[in-house]
Amino acid sequence: MLTASIAAVLLLMLVVLTVRFTGIKRVLQQREAELESSKEEVRRSHKELERRVGERTESMVQAVLALEKAKERYALAVEASNDGIWDCDLQTGKVFLSPRWKSMLGYGDDDIQDTSKEFWKGLIHPADYQRTMDAFNDYLEGRIPEYELEYRLRQKDGSYRWILTRGACCRDSEGKPYRMAGSHTDISRRKLAEQALAQESARTIRALEALREKEQMLLHQSRQAAMGEMIGNIAHQWRQPLNTLGLLIQQAPLFFDLGELDREFLAENTQKSMEIIQHMSKTIDDFRNYFQPDKARVEFKVHDVITSTLSMMEGSFKSHQIAVETVVQDDLVLHGFPNEFSQVLLNILNNAKDVVSERKVRNPKVAVVLCRENDNSVVTITDNAGGIPENIIGKIFDPYFTTKGPQYGTGVGLFMSKTIIEKNMGGRLTARNRDGGAEFRIEL
Repeated sequence: MLTASIAAVLLLMLVVLTVRFTGIKRVLQQREAELESSKEEVRRSHKELERRVGERTESMVQAVLALEKAKERYALAVEASNDGIWDCDLQTGKVFLSPRWKSMLGYGDDDIQDTSKEFWKGLIHPADYQRTMDAFNDYLEGRIPEYELEYRLRQKDGSYRWILTRGACCRDSEGKPYRMAGSHTDISRRKLAEQALAQESARTIRALEALREKEQMLLHQSRQAAMGEMIGNIAHQWRQPLNTLGLLIQQAPLFFDLGELDREFLAENTQKSMEIIQHMSKTIDDFRNYFQPDKARVEFKVHDVITSTLSMMEGSFKSHQIAVETVVQDDLVLHGFPNEFSQVLLNILNNAKDVVSERKVRNPKVAVVLCRENDNSVVTITDNAGGIPENIIGKIFDPYFTTKGPQYGTGVGLFMSKTIIEKNMGGRLTARNRDGGAEFRIEL
């Protein structure tokens, strides 16, 4: 009986243990499943982490490579430009100077250690120091938008070299500069070229001034020669009127002795005398106006200037029995210097008068033609004296060239005529042989 009871108890305990073991096993299995799930989650997280770390590492590697390439590119650019580099920490005052910066001035890499204010004061040319410091401070304080300056730096041997410096600064959130860097470019050759150019320009200016003085002298000589011609023309212009005026004066006592001196005779003689005097007065005005220098460009009628010039030559032409023909195909108006234009006409007309007289041309004639060709105003002056010899036609506009001899001409008339037309009035003066004579052609 006892044995059966013990067996029943043992059986019961076995059942209880079996149930508990089964529960424990189920819990362990559940915990094992949860642990496996956790491990899987950890494995996935680890893989994701590895992926992200790989991507970040690759990105950093690419950034480092790009930075290295940028540094290499910058170093090559700096080396190719042959510029020196400077970098200044504005808070500590420390300055970095590249080896090229130092070698540009003849210094070794270890020659410059002190970069204090006294160092810069001794390095910068005394004449450039103050403006260099002013420009530096003005840029840092925002008074100028860019820092770019040319100045001289002392080399190790004591001589000076011209430098172009450019720079830029970094500013904090409050706009205060804390770092500034830039470059130095050697511009000594350019400065030497500029100085040579300035010297050459000065020599050119002096040469031009000398040439201008020479032209003024030639113009004065031309006017003096023209004045001599004018005196001769005045003599021709006045000789006949003076003779006529003398006859009128001599008539008065003669008619008085004959008893024929009445009011009608006096009125007629007075009118004739006044006409002669007015003609002579007009001649004086023409000559006076001719010798007045033109102060400014004005519009003038070419025909009026030609008429005035021919009137001054009238007596001289008549005395040499030269016929003058004027053909006006167009009423030309020019913008320029009428008195200088008149001087050109006078020089050409005087030459025509001299050559027809020298060659004793039968029925001497001078023709003046005014016309318009395309957009140009053209004046031609032609004589019938046989033309200009071929061996001298290319020289007639040269200064001091003359065929008249020193007692009759200076050789500056045609030279100054060409100068007036081409330089002062922007036209063209040429000469050629045509129809048994010489033709001078003015185009404006």
